[in-house]
Amino acid sequence: MSKNPGIYETDNPLIFSVPHDDIRSGDVTRVLTPLQGFLENRNAVVGGRGRITLLFEGFDDDPGDVYDIPEIRRYAKALDEAFPYWFYFANLQGDTLKVLALCVCRVVKVSGFSTPQPDDLKQFLFSHIIALNQLCERFQLPDSLKHQVTNEALAYIVPGRSSV
Repeated sequence: MSKNPGIYETDNPLIFSVPHDDIRSGDVTRVLTPLQGFLENRNAVVGGRGRITLLFEGFDDDPGDVYDIPEIRRYAKALDEAFPYWFYFANLQGDTLKVLALCVCRVVKVSGFSTPQPDDLKQFLFSHIIALNQLCERFQLPDSLKHQVTNEALAYIVPGRSSV
């Protein structure tokens, strides 16, 4: 995936399909480079809100969940460390943000489903709120937008919780 100015000038959803070889090697460059393009100017940031979906290729035959696969967990953690702005850029109509949370956090199996370990989830939420605040400050986005994005992301990750 090369950096393509056209992707920053539309409002179409963007799917970043992470190649199996990149996941195995842990090389986030192919996905990180176009993601960083959203940070080049205010217009790109504004236009990138809620557009990004991540897919992980080559593990369809694996019987485990995506977040149970060690290579995907390592890749997701590395990508998240390099680009922590998922609250703002992730498409909340898909599973990207939930999968990232489950990959970055330890996972607890409860009654047939998986959930992030509570302390890890608190740290995940805290670090991503800080990243969102930094993004909004850097690009002079209004506090009202920051609060709206925070509330949407928190409601998505922790359904049924009240707003901040």
